[in-house]
Amino acid sequence: IKNYKNELCTKGYFRLNSSMLLWEEELLEKIVRSIELLRSKGWTPHFILIFDEIWKIGHLFSKILEQTSNNKLNMDLLAWYIDPKKNQSGFSPHRDRMPKDKPGQTHGTAVKKSFHDDNTPKYTSIWLPLTNATPDNSCLYFIPANEDPYYAIGDPVDMEPLDAVLPRDNLSSLQKIRCMPCTPGSPLVFSHRLIHWA
Repeated sequence: IKNYKNELCTKGYFRLNSSMLLWEEELLEKIVRSIELLRSKGWTPHFILIFDEIWKIGHLFSKILEQTSNNKLNMDLLAWYIDPKKNQSGFSPHRDRMPKDKPGQTHGTAVKKSFHDDNTPKYTSIWLPLTNATPDNSCLYFIPANEDPYYAIGDPVDMEPLDAVLPRDNLSSLQKIRCMPCTPGSPLVFSHRLIHWA
């Protein structure tokens, strides 16, 4: 756990060893089949969240969040289905939370307050792939915190975070991007300030 916490503070993310998650091997397959059934009936994948299995997984994650980031699970859960037959992709580059400075505050004050005293983020996300996530089918991409000069101080005003970190006139900055392929059940835990996309 200590190594995970260190990675969260330095890189802004860590890959959780799936052996720490004590669930039945066929659980993820059941969830995938259930999401596919929901979709076949015209329902959004988010309806998977009414089933107990999801909350059992959430309970496991809540312990890990508390130990690695001092955070509690806030029940902000989403379910995604990327349809390979429809050439769908995930989402564009963003930070999960962009704290705003109050009038009169120095630029970046709100961002600095979005971290605990030990530099762990006050908001963390857990992404759990249910199937193989590869560069061909929407795995996540990250800009590590230690490669992002604005991660802890706040983004330049009137500029998209990704454009600030990866200037278009500096192609070598693309070397900062980390591709995060995952096998089913191998979660990624990451900070609210980590630029990510799929």
